[in-house]
Amino acid sequence: MAKILRLSLLRAGAAAAVIAGSVHLAGAQQSGHGTHNHQTTGHMHEASGDGTMNHGHGMAMDSHGHPLPIGVMGARSPMKGRFMLGARVMEMKMDELLRGSDGISPEEAATSVANPFAPPATVRMVPTEMTTRMAMVSAMYGVTDDFGVMAMVPYVEKEMTMVTFSGMSGSTRLGENSADSSGLGDVKVGGTYTLYRSGGHRIIAVGAVSLPTGSIEETGRMLMANGMYMTRRLPYGMQLGSGTVDFLPGLTYTGASGKLSWGAQYKAVLRMQSENSEDYRLGNIHHVTGWLGYRVTDWFQATGRLVARTEDVVHGQDPNISGAAIGANPDNYGSERIGGLLGFNITPGNGLRVGAEAGLPLYERVNGTRLGASWSARLGVTYMF
Repeated sequence: MAKILRLSLLRAGAAAAVIAGSVHLAGAQQSGHGTHNHQTTGHMHEASGDGTMNHGHGMAMDSHGHPLPIGVMGARSPMKGRFMLGARVMEMKMDELLRGSDGISPEEAATSVANPFAPPATVRMVPTEMTTRMAMVSAMYGVTDDFGVMAMVPYVEKEMTMVTFSGMSGSTRLGENSADSSGLGDVKVGGTYTLYRSGGHRIIAVGAVSLPTGSIEETGRMLMANGMYMTRRLPYGMQLGSGTVDFLPGLTYTGASGKLSWGAQYKAVLRMQSENSEDYRLGNIHHVTGWLGYRVTDWFQATGRLVARTEDVVHGQDPNISGAAIGANPDNYGSERIGGLLGFNITPGNGLRVGAEAGLPLYERVNGTRLGASWSARLGVTYMF
């Protein structure tokens, strides 16, 4: 069911891209030309809170024709009485084992990474690959011209492959096995408010709350060092939610001039409870991003973005997550990461936008020993009406 949902969303996104191009070409033929006039031409332009201009039909564009990168969220505020609906799919792959910022082999980990639940003295189960996929639907409504309310509902899939080493010590591989988890993630609700609006410049504040709707009791069948398979609670990184109520503040600046646009955003995930029902809490996250966009044509924009992100270790410990696995140690979570992303937006009009981004890590230092990011990609469709 989960794979069917993911494939359906990916196909829907691809279809939307084709539809977007078709709508643009049809509009160009009807008007006799393939361009819009982005200057004020005697009719009222309605400015939305992220610098978008709604030319009487809900089109989510700024006064210079620049939408935001698809990966930048919480920086929109539709006009009073308007809705914005969105659907996004994201995938992130992790396949390099890091100790700090240095890559190490699974064999090195099995002979040198301490097991806090000893015996055995060192870890015997080492992750080699992890994939996270998320499909999310969102809705926003403009209560006033400056204030909007929003909700986001994610569906999450996680898959992890581990190699198990035989016995109480040494680097002899016993075998590999995979575990997976899937289901509803943490639902988020909140609002955005336009603090400043002048010409092509906007400053938007966001405040949201993440509700603990995602499971933190996912289990999987694991190959143990003695050769037996056992069903155990999966590591913290394989759970679907945080288990705590989290506060999500953010602040975004956007600007544009001619064909060029730019912006910067800070956002955070702050855990509002000392622990969840399983006696731990995930680390706080701080995230800063900056981007440039260039309007190649009237309906196509290219974007480039840098992202810096920090995440703290897991605090406390789930009594049901233990054993000689790297993922069972709360100190092996969190990292400092800098990444770069390239993307595009297609905006044919009529309130529709299709966007995509893909990126690679430029630098990463992890806490303890854990898998580092290798690449990420996202595809999304939004519609304002």
